[in-house]
Amino acid sequence: MKENDINGWIFLDKPIGISSNKALQKVRKIFHHCKAGYVGTLDPLASGFLPIALGKSTKTIKYLSNFDKEYIFEVTWGMRSSTGDLEGEIIKINKRYPSLEKIRNAKAKFVGDYYQVPHKFSSKKVNGRKAYEFARKKIQVDLNKEKKNIADLKIISQISNSKTLFYIKCSSGTYIRSLAEDMAKALNTFGVVSSLRRVGFGNLDKKLISLDYLLSLVHIECLLSILKPIDK
Repeated sequence: MKENDINGWIFLDKPIGISSNKALQKVRKIFHHCKAGYVGTLDPLASGFLPIALGKSTKTIKYLSNFDKEYIFEVTWGMRSSTGDLEGEIIKINKRYPSLEKIRNAKAKFVGDYYQVPHKFSSKKVNGRKAYEFARKKIQVDLNKEKKNIADLKIISQISNSKTLFYIKCSSGTYIRSLAEDMAKALNTFGVVSSLRRVGFGNLDKKLISLDYLLSLVHIECLLSILKPIDK
Protein backbone atom coordinates (compact mmCIF):
# COMPACT_ATOMS: atom_id res chain seq x y z
CA MET A 1 0.00 0.00 0.00
CA LYS A 2 1.32 3.41 -0.94
CA GLU A 3 0.78 6.39 1.34
CA ASN A 4 -0.88 8.19 -1.59
CA ASP A 5 -3.68 5.59 -1.53
CA ILE A 6 -4.76 6.58 1.98
CA ASN A 7 -7.18 9.50 1.81
CA GLY A 8 -10.40 9.97 3.75
CA TRP A 9 -11.99 10.43 7.15
CA ILE A 10 -12.45 8.13 10.13
CA PHE A 11 -15.07 9.01 12.72
CA LEU A 12 -13.41 7.47 15.74
CA ASP A 13 -15.08 6.62 19.05
CA LYS A 14 -12.22 7.83 21.25
CA PRO A 15 -11.98 5.74 24.41
CA ILE A 16 -11.60 7.17 27.91
CA GLY A 17 -8.09 7.32 29.29
CA ILE A 18 -6.05 8.50 26.31
CA SER A 19 -5.50 11.93 24.81
CA SER A 20 -6.84 12.87 21.37
CA ASN A 21 -3.26 12.98 20.09
CA LYS A 22 -2.50 9.48 21.44
CA ALA A 23 -5.62 8.19 19.66
CA LEU A 24 -4.45 9.92 16.46
CA GLN A 25 -1.00 8.32 16.67
CA LYS A 26 -2.55 4.85 17.12
CA VAL A 27 -4.67 5.41 14.00
CA ARG A 28 -1.65 6.69 12.06
CA LYS A 29 0.31 3.57 13.00
CA ILE A 30 -2.47 1.34 11.60
CA PHE A 31 -2.36 3.33 8.34
CA HIS A 32 1.42 3.09 7.86
CA HIS A 33 2.17 6.43 9.58
CA CYS A 34 0.48 8.45 6.84
CA LYS A 35 -0.20 12.17 7.18
CA ALA A 36 -3.12 12.67 9.59
CA GLY A 37 -4.86 15.18 11.83
CA TYR A 38 -7.97 15.48 13.97
CA VAL A 39 -10.47 18.22 14.74
CA GLY A 40 -12.09 18.98 18.09
CA THR A 41 -9.84 17.94 21.00
CA LEU A 42 -11.34 15.61 23.60
CA ASP A 43 -9.78 15.43 27.07
CA PRO A 44 -8.43 12.04 28.25
CA LEU A 45 -11.48 11.61 30.53
CA ALA A 46 -13.86 12.29 27.62
CA SER A 47 -14.98 9.74 25.05
CA GLY A 48 -16.81 9.76 21.74
CA PHE A 49 -16.79 11.46 18.35
CA LEU A 50 -13.29 12.36 17.16
CA PRO A 51 -13.09 13.03 13.39
CA ILE A 52 -9.67 12.02 12.03
CA ALA A 53 -8.47 13.01 8.55
CA LEU A 54 -5.95 10.89 6.68
CA GLY A 55 -3.80 11.83 3.69
CA LYS A 56 -5.09 14.58 1.43
CA SER A 57 -8.26 14.93 3.50
CA THR A 58 -6.21 16.81 6.14
CA LYS A 59 -6.61 19.83 3.84
CA THR A 60 -10.36 19.81 4.64
CA ILE A 61 -9.96 19.91 8.46
CA LYS A 62 -10.46 23.69 8.48
CA TYR A 63 -13.99 23.27 7.08
CA LEU A 64 -15.07 21.25 10.14
CA SER A 65 -13.62 23.47 12.84
CA ASN A 66 -16.76 25.57 13.39
CA PHE A 67 -19.36 22.79 13.45
CA ASP A 68 -21.79 22.54 16.39
CA LYS A 69 -21.06 19.71 18.83
CA GLU A 70 -23.37 17.46 20.85
CA TYR A 71 -22.44 15.97 24.21
CA ILE A 72 -23.89 13.89 27.01
CA PHE A 73 -22.31 14.90 30.28
CA GLU A 74 -22.72 14.24 33.98
CA VAL A 75 -22.29 16.90 36.65
CA THR A 76 -21.49 15.97 40.23
CA TRP A 77 -22.72 18.75 42.52
CA GLY A 78 -21.20 19.94 45.78
CA MET A 79 -17.61 19.47 44.65
CA ARG A 80 -14.98 21.69 43.06
CA SER A 81 -11.74 20.56 41.41
CA SER A 82 -8.69 22.31 39.99
CA THR A 83 -9.50 21.12 36.46
CA GLY A 84 -13.31 21.24 36.52
CA ASP A 85 -13.46 17.45 36.18
CA LEU A 86 -12.37 14.40 38.21
CA GLU A 87 -8.87 14.40 36.74
CA GLY A 88 -7.76 17.28 38.93
CA GLU A 89 -7.33 17.84 42.64
CA ILE A 90 -10.55 18.18 44.66
CA ILE A 91 -10.29 21.68 46.15
CA LYS A 92 -13.62 22.11 47.97
CA ILE A 93 -16.64 20.03 48.99
CA ASN A 94 -19.82 21.63 50.32
CA LYS A 95 -22.41 18.84 49.83
CA ARG A 96 -25.03 21.36 48.68
CA TYR A 97 -27.12 19.40 46.20
CA PRO A 98 -29.68 21.41 44.19
CA SER A 99 -33.19 20.06 43.61
CA LEU A 100 -34.28 18.96 40.14
CA GLU A 101 -36.64 21.95 39.93
CA LYS A 102 -33.83 24.40 40.73
CA ILE A 103 -31.56 22.73 38.16
CA ARG A 104 -34.31 23.03 35.52
CA ASN A 105 -34.75 26.74 36.26
CA ALA A 106 -31.00 27.43 36.25
CA LYS A 107 -30.12 25.54 33.06
CA ALA A 108 -32.84 27.41 31.11
CA LYS A 109 -30.85 30.64 31.61
CA PHE A 110 -27.91 29.20 29.67
CA VAL A 111 -29.79 28.38 26.47
CA GLY A 112 -29.12 30.82 23.62
CA ASP A 113 -26.15 33.20 23.61
CA TYR A 114 -23.92 32.56 26.59
CA TYR A 115 -20.67 34.24 27.59
CA GLN A 116 -18.10 32.03 29.26
CA VAL A 117 -14.47 32.21 30.33
CA PRO A 118 -12.47 29.27 28.90
CA HIS A 119 -11.30 26.92 31.62
CA LYS A 120 -7.73 27.52 32.80
CA PHE A 121 -7.12 23.78 32.21
CA SER A 122 -8.20 24.01 28.58
CA SER A 123 -6.37 23.88 25.26
CA LYS A 124 -7.24 27.54 24.64
CA LYS A 125 -4.17 29.28 23.16
CA VAL A 126 -2.60 32.07 25.23
CA ASN A 127 0.47 33.75 23.70
CA GLY A 128 0.93 30.75 21.42
CA ARG A 129 0.75 28.20 24.24
CA LYS A 130 -2.13 26.18 25.64
CA ALA A 131 -3.77 27.52 28.80
CA TYR A 132 -3.29 24.24 30.68
CA GLU A 133 0.50 24.54 30.26
CA PHE A 134 0.40 27.73 32.37
CA ALA A 135 -2.13 26.25 34.82
CA ARG A 136 0.07 23.20 35.49
CA LYS A 137 2.94 25.53 36.39
CA LYS A 138 0.54 27.59 38.55
CA ILE A 139 1.12 30.65 36.35
CA GLN A 140 -1.87 32.99 36.36
CA VAL A 141 -3.08 34.07 32.91
CA ASP A 142 -6.07 36.20 31.95
CA LEU A 143 -8.66 34.45 29.82
CA ASN A 144 -11.35 36.65 28.32
CA LYS A 145 -15.05 35.88 28.17
CA GLU A 146 -16.17 34.47 24.83
CA LYS A 147 -19.61 34.38 23.25
CA LYS A 148 -20.94 30.86 22.72
CA ASN A 149 -24.34 29.60 21.67
CA ILE A 150 -26.24 26.77 23.28
CA ALA A 151 -28.93 25.54 20.90
CA ASP A 152 -30.26 22.90 23.29
CA LEU A 153 -29.67 21.87 26.90
CA LYS A 154 -31.76 19.09 28.41
CA ILE A 155 -31.76 17.13 31.65
CA ILE A 156 -31.65 13.43 30.72
CA SER A 157 -31.96 12.14 34.27
CA GLN A 158 -31.33 12.91 37.90
CA ILE A 159 -29.03 9.99 38.72
CA SER A 160 -28.87 10.76 42.43
CA ASN A 161 -29.23 13.82 44.63
CA SER A 162 -25.62 14.73 43.75
CA LYS A 163 -25.47 13.75 40.05
CA THR A 164 -27.36 15.02 37.00
CA LEU A 165 -27.02 13.80 33.42
CA PHE A 166 -27.41 16.39 30.62
CA TYR A 167 -27.57 16.55 26.82
CA ILE A 168 -26.24 19.66 25.07
CA LYS A 169 -25.94 20.96 21.53
CA CYS A 170 -23.55 23.90 21.48
CA SER A 171 -21.33 26.02 19.27
CA SER A 172 -17.74 25.07 18.59
CA GLY A 173 -15.31 25.92 21.39
CA THR A 174 -17.84 25.70 24.22
CA TYR A 175 -16.11 24.41 27.35
CA ILE A 176 -18.41 21.98 29.14
CA ARG A 177 -16.36 22.16 32.35
CA SER A 178 -16.76 25.95 32.43
CA LEU A 179 -20.50 25.55 31.79
CA ALA A 180 -20.83 23.05 34.66
CA GLU A 181 -19.05 25.46 37.01
CA ASP A 182 -21.21 28.38 35.82
CA MET A 183 -24.41 26.37 36.35
CA ALA A 184 -23.22 25.34 39.80
CA LYS A 185 -22.48 28.97 40.67
CA ALA A 186 -26.02 29.93 39.59
CA LEU A 187 -27.26 27.20 41.96
CA ASN A 188 -25.10 28.48 44.83
CA THR A 189 -22.97 25.34 44.96
CA PHE A 190 -19.98 23.71 43.25
CA GLY A 191 -19.95 21.30 40.32
CA VAL A 192 -17.54 19.13 38.35
CA VAL A 193 -17.94 17.23 35.09
CA SER A 194 -17.78 13.57 36.15
CA SER A 195 -18.30 12.11 32.67
CA LEU A 196 -18.32 13.53 29.15
CA ARG A 197 -19.13 11.90 25.83
CA ARG A 198 -19.32 13.66 22.46
CA VAL A 199 -22.21 12.16 20.50
CA GLY A 200 -22.54 14.55 17.57
CA PHE A 201 -20.33 16.68 15.31
CA GLY A 202 -22.23 18.95 12.94
CA ASN A 203 -24.28 16.88 10.51
CA LEU A 204 -21.61 14.16 10.16
CA ASP A 205 -22.54 10.48 10.26
CA LYS A 206 -22.93 9.44 13.92
CA LYS A 207 -21.90 5.84 13.30
CA LEU A 208 -18.51 5.72 15.01
CA ILE A 209 -15.69 3.18 14.78
CA SER A 210 -14.04 1.94 17.96
CA LEU A 211 -10.26 1.92 18.30
CA ASP A 212 -10.37 -1.79 19.23
CA TYR A 213 -12.23 -2.60 16.02
CA LEU A 214 -9.71 -0.62 13.96
CA LEU A 215 -6.82 -2.46 15.61
CA SER A 216 -8.48 -5.78 14.81
CA LEU A 217 -8.47 -5.13 11.06
CA VAL A 218 -5.42 -6.60 9.39
CA HIS A 219 -6.30 -6.59 5.69
CA ILE A 220 -5.69 -3.25 4.03
CA GLU A 221 -8.82 -3.68 1.89
CA CYS A 222 -10.88 -3.69 5.11
CA LEU A 223 -9.05 -0.64 6.43
CA LEU A 224 -9.51 1.35 3.22
CA SER A 225 -13.20 0.36 3.00
CA ILE A 226 -14.02 2.09 6.30
CA LEU A 227 -12.56 5.44 5.21
CA LYS A 228 -15.22 8.04 4.45
CA PRO A 229 -14.45 9.87 1.19
CA ILE A 230 -13.29 13.48 1.33
CA ASP A 231 -16.22 14.81 -0.70
CA LYS A 232 -18.63 13.62 2.02
